[in-house]
Amino acid sequence: MCLLGERFADARLLLHPIENKDKGKYQFFASGFLQPTFPLSPTVVVQEFEVRVYDEYVIRGNTAVLRCVVPPFVRDLVTVTAWVRDHAHHIYPSLHGDGKYQALLDGRLLVHNVKAGDSYSTYRCRVLHTLTSATAASNIARIIVSDPRERQVPRMVTKSGTVKVTESKPLVLPCVAHAHPPPQYRWWQELGGEKVPISSSTTAVVGGSSGRLGADVGGDWRKIGGGVLLLDPASQGLGEDAAKLVCEASNEAGRATMEVSVERVTPLTTHLTPRVLVVDAGGVGVFRCQVSGPHSSASPHPQPTITWYKDGHVISAAGRISITEGDAVLEVRGVGRADAGMYQCFVRGDEDTMQDAAELRLGASPPELEYKFITQTLTPGPSVSLKCIASGTPTPTISWALDGFPLPQNERLVVGQYVNVHGKVISHVNITRVRVEDGGRYSCTATNTAAAVVHSAPLHVYGRPHVRPMGPVSAVAGETFRVQCPVAGFPITSITWAKGGRVLPINRRQRVSEAGELTISQVSRAADQGEYTCTATNKQGHASSQSLPLRVVEPPQVSQFTLPESLRAGSRVAVQCVVVQGDPPVTLAWLHNGAPAPSTPGVTVTPLGQYVLALVIERLRQEHSGNYTCRASSPAATSAHSATLRVHVPARWVKEPRDVSVIRGEDAILTCQATGFPEPTVTWRRARPGPAKGMYSSVDVDVGVSLPLSRSWGNGTLVVGSVTEEAEGDYLCEANNGVGTGLSQIVNLQVHAPPVVSGDGRVEARRGENVKLHCEARGDPPISLSVARDGKPLDTNDYRYNVEVMDGAEVRPGGVRAEVRITNVAPQDSSVIACTATNTYGSHTHHMELRVQDAPEAPRDLRVSREGSRVGYRHVGGASLPQHAHHSLCHPPEAPERLMGQREHQPAEGRGGHHLGSPQRPPARQSVPDPRGGREQRWGVSVL
Repeated sequence: MCLLGERFADARLLLHPIENKDKGKYQFFASGFLQPTFPLSPTVVVQEFEVRVYDEYVIRGNTAVLRCVVPPFVRDLVTVTAWVRDHAHHIYPSLHGDGKYQALLDGRLLVHNVKAGDSYSTYRCRVLHTLTSATAASNIARIIVSDPRERQVPRMVTKSGTVKVTESKPLVLPCVAHAHPPPQYRWWQELGGEKVPISSSTTAVVGGSSGRLGADVGGDWRKIGGGVLLLDPASQGLGEDAAKLVCEASNEAGRATMEVSVERVTPLTTHLTPRVLVVDAGGVGVFRCQVSGPHSSASPHPQPTITWYKDGHVISAAGRISITEGDAVLEVRGVGRADAGMYQCFVRGDEDTMQDAAELRLGASPPELEYKFITQTLTPGPSVSLKCIASGTPTPTISWALDGFPLPQNERLVVGQYVNVHGKVISHVNITRVRVEDGGRYSCTATNTAAAVVHSAPLHVYGRPHVRPMGPVSAVAGETFRVQCPVAGFPITSITWAKGGRVLPINRRQRVSEAGELTISQVSRAADQGEYTCTATNKQGHASSQSLPLRVVEPPQVSQFTLPESLRAGSRVAVQCVVVQGDPPVTLAWLHNGAPAPSTPGVTVTPLGQYVLALVIERLRQEHSGNYTCRASSPAATSAHSATLRVHVPARWVKEPRDVSVIRGEDAILTCQATGFPEPTVTWRRARPGPAKGMYSSVDVDVGVSLPLSRSWGNGTLVVGSVTEEAEGDYLCEANNGVGTGLSQIVNLQVHAPPVVSGDGRVEARRGENVKLHCEARGDPPISLSVARDGKPLDTNDYRYNVEVMDGAEVRPGGVRAEVRITNVAPQDSSVIACTATNTYGSHTHHMELRVQDAPEAPRDLRVSREGSRVGYRHVGGASLPQHAHHSLCHPPEAPERLMGQREHQPAEGRGGHHLGSPQRPPARQSVPDPRGGREQRWGVSVL
C-alpha cells in the first residue's frame, strides 16, 4: 500500500512505504486545477547495473538479431533508446527501419541481408533508466558472418509465443531464421485447418465481426522486410478473439515455422466521476470509480481492487461514509466543510495500478461566524469597535442592527466590510467618542443563499436611561410579533411595556422579557392594534419612554377551487381565483407548473374586478396538463392554492412504424413509439404462417415460427436478435390507452442474405494430372464471384488455368458456382485458391488448398568414382560355372571430391571356399544426399 505522506511547500510529495503493486499514474493538483498524471515506478531502489550485447553468428544473406541484455532486477525500469554502429551512427527504434537496420520497440536490433563487410562493424546499445534518468552503454559486439558451401535447413532464431496487443500500440512481429541459401518468408493465419496467406497487400483484423484474421481487404498488415510483420492499430479494429499466426521460412533444403498467438488485451483504465462535485452543506456527495479492463481474449483476470483516498489518506466505510458496489461508489452523507478536498480511487490489478482524482467542493453552506464581538461596558468618551468575521459558500454578507432596528445614521458611527484573500468576510462597526445613547444590544447577521446566522451582545455605556424613538411597525394577523425596546444607559433597573395605560402582559398571548422584548402570539387586529409605550428606569428613579404605533395587517386568503379530473383533449375549462379576505393592495396571478400561465399557448387569464382572476382554456391539449396555482400577494403576506389538471389524449405516433430490411445475422429493430395520456400500452403481434392470412398472434406465442431472441423495450420497440430468413413476415403494432379507438400499423420485416461460399477444402494431385476445384456461393442476387491464387488474381496468361462462373439453371436457385480447371499441374501450382463472393449486403471468402505431389527426379550427369568386380558360381547342368559381375559407383557432380580415386580390394568368397584375389568394389547401390529435400537417395548400376 502506498500512503501519501508528507507534502512540502515546494510541491514535493514524499511517498512511504512503496511496494511494487503501487506502480501507476499519479496526479498533481494546484490552484484548483488538475494537472496531467505521471507514472510511479514499481521500485525506488536504485542499483548499479551493467548492460551487455553478445556477438551474433550469422550466415551470409540472413538477418542478424542483436539483443540488449538488461539484468532482471532493473528490466522494468530500463528502456533501450538507441543502437550505435561504429561509434558514430545511431539507430533509433522505429516501426519500419531503413531496409538494412531496424531497431525494434522491444530493444532488439535487426540487421537484414548480412554481408561479409558487416563483420567489420561494431555495435552497442544505449539505455535509459526511467527512474533516475541515468544513461548507460553496453559493451561492443560484432556480427560474425559465415559462408557455408553446403545447404542448411532453416533454423528459427525468433521463438514462438504469445503477443499481447492493445489498440493504442503498434504490433511488430519479427520472424528470423538462419539458413543457406537465405530463406524466403511467408506469413499465414490458421483458421481451423485452413491456412490464409498474409501478403503485403493483405489486411489482417484480429477479431472483428467474425472473430478471425481475414484476408479480404488491404492495408493493415505490412511485411517490411526480413520476415517482419507490422500491424498498424490506427487503421483497424481489434475484436475480442485471439488470432494464431504462423511464419514459415523455407529454402531448397527445407523449412521451419514459428507460431505466434496474438491476444487482444484491454489495459486497465480508471475514471473518477464527477470530476468536480459541488455539494451543499448537509447534502450527500457521491463519487463513482469506473474501471475498465484488464481483460484479454485468452486468459481471465481477477477483479481489480479499489482503494479510496482523501487528501492522501485512506478512507474507510464508517459513520457518514459508505463504500458500496464492489468499492466502486463512495458516498459522503451530511457533507461539511471538512469533507471538501481531493478524492482519489486507486485501482490495483495483476500487473499495474491506476488512479484518478476528483475534487469535492462545498456548495451552498450556511455562514459560520468565526469571530464575534463580546459584551462591553464603557464610560462615555472613548471609541469602540465591534467586529464579526464570517465564512460560507457562497460568500455571505453581514448586516448590523441595534436592538432590532437599523443602526442610527450619524458621523460618529461608521460601518466597514471587506473580503480577505481566504474568502472570509470581515465587518466592523466603529463608534467614535461613544455616548450614552450609543448603548444597546448590537447584532451582526451573516446571510447567504443557504441560511442566516445572528450574533448579538450588549454594549453598556454608563449613564441615565435613554429609549430611542421607534417608528410605526406592522404585524400580520394570526402570526407572532416581537419587538425589542431600544434602551441605552447603564445600569437599568427595569424595562416595561404598556398599552392604553395598562402595563403588559394583560393576557396569555403577551410576554415581556427582562431585557425588554415584547412578544405577542396570534396577533389580532381587534385586540392588538394600537400604540404601545416602552419605559426604562434606573435605581435612582430616572426614566425614559418612547411610543410604538402597531398596525395589524390581514393577509390575503384564496378560496379553494377544483378542476375536472377526466377531461379529453378538445374540451374547454374555466376556473376563477377569488380572494375572500385580506387588506389591499392584493396582486393575483395564475401559474402553470410554476411558470406564468399565460405563457402556455391556449391559456387566457382575465381579471374580474380587484379580487377575482379567471383562467380559461378554450381547447384542451396534452401540454395543458399539469399543476395550476392561484397566488395572492400583499405587503403583509402571500397565499396560494393549487389544483391538478389531467387531459386525456388519445394515442398518437411519436415514430410511426415502417418496413424494415436487415442483413441476416444482424438485430432487427422495429419501432412503434406512441404517446398520449394515460401512457399508451404497445403490443406486437405477428402474422400467422400458412393459410390463416390476416390472423395475428403475440410474438411470444409459438405460431409456427418462433422468435427466441426477440424482446420488447419500454418505448414500444421490438428487437429480433440475429435474424434469419425465418423471421421474415408481417408484424402488427398496436397502441392503446383507452382514449379513442387506438392505433395499429402493419410493418414488413425483410431479411437479406449476404453471400456464403462453400466448396472444396484440400485437394491433392500428382504432377501432370488435370484438376478441378469447385466453389459455390448462395445469397441474395446479384452475386459476383471472383477467384484468386495466394491473394493475387489468377494469371489469365497461363493457358493451363481456366475459370468458369455459372449461375441460373446450372446451379441451385439463388446460387453462383465457379469451377477452376488446371491442366497438367506442376509442383509450383501448389497454392491457396480463394473464392470471394460479393453482393449488396456483404462478402465472404472460402479458401481451397491445392497440393501437387511429385516423384523424385532420377540422377543426372553421373560419373564413375570407384570400380570393382566379383566372381560367383552358379550350377549349370550339375557343374559350377563362374559368374562375373562388374560394379561401378556413380554419383552426381555435387558429390564430394574426396570419393574420387578411392579403391577398395576385398576378397570374393565363392562356393567351396575358393578365394579370388582380384580387387573388389563396394556394392553398387549407394546413398548420397538429395539436394532438393535434404534426404538421401539411393541408386546404382550393375554390369554383368
